[in-house]
Amino acid sequence: MAGNIEGVRGSKVVLAREAVRQALTKVGPQTRVGLVSFGHRRGDCGDVELLRPLEPLDVQRIGDSLEKMNPRGRGPLTTALLEAAKPLAAYRAAELQEMQRNFYGFDPSYHVARYHFVSRSPHSWTPRHLARHRDLDWKIPAA
Repeated sequence: MAGNIEGVRGSKVVLAREAVRQALTKVGPQTRVGLVSFGHRRGDCGDVELLRPLEPLDVQRIGDSLEKMNPRGRGPLTTALLEAAKPLAAYRAAELQEMQRNFYGFDPSYHVARYHFVSRSPHSWTPRHLARHRDLDWKIPAA
């Protein structure tokens, strides 16, 4: 959002603020509205922040949050949209479900890998993609 659009007066962020304000005038007061920003703190692809959670429309609070934003480069629009759609409770539930599957699932690979890591046991074999010279039909490549 940092920068200007060629042939248009004003920066991109100013145009975006005006567009959001105009859109909010067309939204009913009972509508729940939130605000997610991306690229405003660090300017990298992981910089996504939920500025206003979903709540009944309060134009003043959204406007205040918009004024505080200062873009610093490119940001991940798709990631911001996904983040906005998934509240914190959903993240917690998804993480707990993944942990449950790791610890109590039928696949013992996590426990085997953890055991070997903690006990510092050496690998019993070299992965095939790293040990091609052990194949019976392997020949020295021609230079």
